[in-house]
Amino acid sequence: MYPSQPTFLSSVEELSTKYDAFILGIVAALRKAGKKIAFLSNAPRRSNVVEQALAGMGVGRELYDVIVTSGEAAYYCLQHPELSPFKPRGHKYLYIGLERDRLILEGLHYEEVMRPEHAQFVMLSHSFEDNQPLKSLMPLMQKCAELHLPVICINPDKEVVRLTGERVYCAGALAEEYRMMGGEVIYFGKPHRTVYEHTLAALHDVERTKVVAVGDTLGTDILGGERTRINTALVTGGVLKEVLGSAKAADFREKCVSLFEKEQITPDYVIPAFTVS
Repeated sequence: MYPSQPTFLSSVEELSTKYDAFILGIVAALRKAGKKIAFLSNAPRRSNVVEQALAGMGVGRELYDVIVTSGEAAYYCLQHPELSPFKPRGHKYLYIGLERDRLILEGLHYEEVMRPEHAQFVMLSHSFEDNQPLKSLMPLMQKCAELHLPVICINPDKEVVRLTGERVYCAGALAEEYRMMGGEVIYFGKPHRTVYEHTLAALHDVERTKVVAVGDTLGTDILGGERTRINTALVTGGVLKEVLGSAKAADFREKCVSLFEKEQITPDYVIPAFTVS
């Protein structure tokens, strides 16, 4: 589960002989091998919203078994606080995020309020607009901290790169600022264990030892799998490609091991790309 050295594979097909279910941050064609696919995302919205977005991109429901988002995990835990690591002290919340995600708690017995002094907790999904200057949000965050309001962060990512190449800070960056103020933060999403346990529950008929978490980010995909004690596979051809280079290079494995030692995160497997022939 926590290998000192990962197993280097040439393709994901070598994993398909070992595991029955795959937890992914990306969608792939493992379905033809009869494997279960759980699509796991740090999207701060309900799973059905992401399902509709995927359908619009041509990713049909037949390609996966379940979608779990950080927003869905938070929704479930607030719907069932008796099962949740977070026990809300009331039903009124302040929302901080984009307008499109404002209805994250629609249908539950919680009430959005407009002022922090009327709230019992904060739902944090993003800044109010992309790359809103942090200093403009600090007075509000400071007021929440003074009131000792717990913040539910439903996207732990600190940064995302848009298709245009633009870098946008995410709710995780704001949550970190709040923690530095002394505020309490409850995270839903990768790499935090709650969202992985929620995903495993959705794959209820698959043994934990037969599940592998696959992704291209050490600090979210792989760390989350480690914390949940499931096996992990790092795809090096994604965001780490510039750091690690080609899997065919003579020093590729050395670079991988060096990076894993530096980050103190080691996947069980390393694969160059997530493709199935």
